[in-house]
Amino acid sequence: MSVNISSIEEKLNERAKELQCLFRISEVVDYFDDDLDKILTAVIEILPESMKYPQWAEAAIRLTNGEWRSAGWRATEWSYTALIRSKAVVIGHLNVAYTRELAQEDEGPFLSDEKLLISVVAERVGKIVSRIQAQKALETRAESTQNINLALKEVLQQAEEEKRQVEERIQRNINAVILPLLDRMESLAHNCQHKPLLLLLRSNLEDIAGEFVTRVESAAGALSLREQQLCGMIRLGMSSKEIAESLNLSVSTVHNHRERIRNKLGLQNTRTNLASYLQSL
Repeated sequence: MSVNISSIEEKLNERAKELQCLFRISEVVDYFDDDLDKILTAVIEILPESMKYPQWAEAAIRLTNGEWRSAGWRATEWSYTALIRSKAVVIGHLNVAYTRELAQEDEGPFLSDEKLLISVVAERVGKIVSRIQAQKALETRAESTQNINLALKEVLQQAEEEKRQVEERIQRNINAVILPLLDRMESLAHNCQHKPLLLLLRSNLEDIAGEFVTRVESAAGALSLREQQLCGMIRLGMSSKEIAESLNLSVSTVHNHRERIRNKLGLQNTRTNLASYLQSL
């Protein structure tokens, strides 16, 4: 029995083109990754070249959200269509058409292997679309999570700022109004039976303002009660004269306290403003 060498060579050549088509599509997917537009643009240019008559073959991909056509595409009666599915749901179709009538092959102008190739490429396109959609969904979810985290961070920062403002109001009232009055009351109390109550009141007030004192002491080490009191008043922007009048002290005594506080905070021989530094704690 004679063997038609030319027929075998033709079939091998067709199979080689089909394998080359799938290989080139894989390269395109690897290169463009999640750029669906560029991937599908490349697919409709590669696929017609794998047909038996590439010079007259054109391709088109239609999805629910767009359409991609090769340069010479037009709908003709000499075409083959394969459905594109994403997770078993039809999302579009891949169509290859000849722009002129050609010799009849297995069915119309297409070989059975060509129709199989078109179906395989359509399946691959469906998987590509599914992967990219899933990737976009993950990115959107990650972005949403990031936005939530940023919003939460802003809320926490705002809460911290509100807390700081409340602390300052409490500190201002205690240092500017209550403690000076308490000092006067204690100076008049001497052996008064109410002096223990005054001492208890002072202790409770100092506990209320204690969080700021704790932060100051973490930077400065141990502070005397008077230095704690002055830190709170300096932090509120009170001048040495205002502090002296409130505490019934001389201005020079207040200056001496300020210098000791600066030394404990490590601010000696610097131009750092003491009030600004205390406000930053």
